[in-house]
Amino acid sequence: MSNHKKMIEHIRKRTIEQLCWPTEELVKYLERIHGPKSRVISGPEAEHLLVIFKLIGHYASVSNQRTQTYVYIHADKEYHVTYGLGDDPLVEEIIDE
Repeated sequence: MSNHKKMIEHIRKRTIEQLCWPTEELVKYLERIHGPKSRVISGPEAEHLLVIFKLIGHYASVSNQRTQTYVYIHADKEYHVTYGLGDDPLVEEIIDE
């Protein structure tokens, strides 16, 4: 069997194993690959936070060819602000569990 066929068989087998996971394990896996839970903030609350963020400055940033995400800490909470997804920035509060 060629390496290509072995790789495809391995991927198929792994996918079937993942589909047969118990619900709790599958939820944990999806949370791990999705990232931290967040709450999208919009309207006047988002506008207020954006003003505060401009005053305090970000402590980290990530960019790719289309978007720029800035990370802020305010009132012991972490926020992500992403530009480039639309006309308005996406403001998210990261929820600690």
